[in-house]
Amino acid sequence: MQVLQLVLADNDFHEMFFEGGVTALHKRYTVQDIAKRAGVTAATVSMALNNKQGVSAETKQRIVRIANELGYIPNISARALVQQRTYTLGLFIPSSPSAFLDSYFSNILRGITEVATKAGYLVSIVYEDSVHEHLTYRVDGLILTELKGRDPYVDLFRKFKIPFVSMGKVNDTLPSVDIDTQGGIMQAVKYLVSLGHRKIGFIAGPPKYHYVVNRYRSFKKALHAHGLPLEADWMSVAPNSRAGGRQAVVRLLKRVRGAPTAFLVCTDLMTVGVIDGLKDLGLDVPHDVSVIGFDDAPYAELVQPPLTTIRQDVYLSGKYAARMLIDTLEGKQSTVSVTLPVRLVRRKSTSTANDSKIYT
Repeated sequence: MQVLQLVLADNDFHEMFFEGGVTALHKRYTVQDIAKRAGVTAATVSMALNNKQGVSAETKQRIVRIANELGYIPNISARALVQQRTYTLGLFIPSSPSAFLDSYFSNILRGITEVATKAGYLVSIVYEDSVHEHLTYRVDGLILTELKGRDPYVDLFRKFKIPFVSMGKVNDTLPSVDIDTQGGIMQAVKYLVSLGHRKIGFIAGPPKYHYVVNRYRSFKKALHAHGLPLEADWMSVAPNSRAGGRQAVVRLLKRVRGAPTAFLVCTDLMTVGVIDGLKDLGLDVPHDVSVIGFDDAPYAELVQPPLTTIRQDVYLSGKYAARMLIDTLEGKQSTVSVTLPVRLVRRKSTSTANDSKIYT
């Protein structure tokens, strides 16, 4: 058997993989190649492959079949140059080195990328501290996460006429993908009440974020709906982290006697820390104190005890956001806002109320 060996010098390797030299090994077919085989113009091929009107279904099918047979790869750079667009969506996230340790961002990105790739777009991460570099030439539109109250970036994006979709509803005028926060927290409080809990506390993340404010307001409404008191001493605010949740619950229980028998916590990440803090104080979850999180992160069923939590489909939210933004960029009718359902997932971090424990 004869073996063909391809030996590359360092410069050849660099050219092949970083300078586009790989096309020397495999012919890269163009729109003109497809047009020649299909017996149509290059403009017709372009319209068919970009889902534009003006091409019959039969012709479009023939063009797509030929493109697939040739292994045609669109030249995004050339298309962007001709149309003066980047064909890139930006995912705007906080400037934190640990951002992608949070499954929330990775799942949003997964949903966005799936839709964007099928539509011929790339996805770029836009960190908050480098946003100005992306405003004029790097992205066609943005998907915004963790917006703050009266967020200055919204005005900035409007000034530069950059289309955007926000994750979470800020007001009725901004395009957004939201979740039924109130419905989810109503389910959680109703479940705790059914277990006999009447003293329910709340561990919140930083109130500068819209999602934190929405979850707190929903908690107040849920308590009111069940005729339960909203006690300021039963609430604590901390950073959205495991350490933040731990510190918040320890601080609260050291200052309050007759404290809550249950806590609703702003995120699953904080909830894991709350369980740590309760264990530090010699309390058992759920025998002494029940806890409910929010998100249903991948680790929620792996911690001990597995978390009862409010599940939101972050991946699906990312898909909706990308579709809405692409429709806007392509001049199609776009939905102003979408609200996705959530549901309570019952696991082992909740049980019947136990008032026998004395907190000191």
